[in-house]
Amino acid sequence: MVGVHEDIKDDIPLLVMNLIGDQKSCSQQLTLTRAEAALYLWNHSVLAKSRRAVIDAGAVMPMCALLKQGAVTPANISGKHYAAGAITCFAQEVETLDLMLSNHNMGNALRDVLNIGTAEKQTTASLCLSALADHKDRAAKVLSPGLVKTLAEILERPPTAQSRDAALGALFRLVR
Repeated sequence: MVGVHEDIKDDIPLLVMNLIGDQKSCSQQLTLTRAEAALYLWNHSVLAKSRRAVIDAGAVMPMCALLKQGAVTPANISGKHYAAGAITCFAQEVETLDLMLSNHNMGNALRDVLNIGTAEKQTTASLCLSALADHKDRAAKVLSPGLVKTLAEILERPPTAQSRDAALGALFRLVR
């Protein structure tokens, strides 16, 4: 993938179109998978200045949809992992956080990433849960059946110290 998408990886509006799969509104051919677009948009979302550009380009709701659509499987877990990473960044913007929580309950998808993901994916999902449930009144909007149990199981058998710490942080924010 290195060098293959050099012309598109910094074009935020085109990345959003690839994330959506909207070929009609784009004169260039869509060349990325939704997962690849999500990865590049996550990279842009880490810094506040480019995060705002990603949000303004309309990536928030399609990123939430990517995380929520369909069951989490080994074939699609990477895209869901990248979406969770970007959503963690978006949650730093209060108005975006409220919009995401009012339209999407991502708890089930994040629980499934926690269940079958690698340590890295578990860490990202736990950090996303922490960001979404950062305020007590928002935690109920993220809870889903089995989520607390799944986080507790990670604490019992943590693959890495980082995934354990992230799961502990998410658990704290969800049950306080």
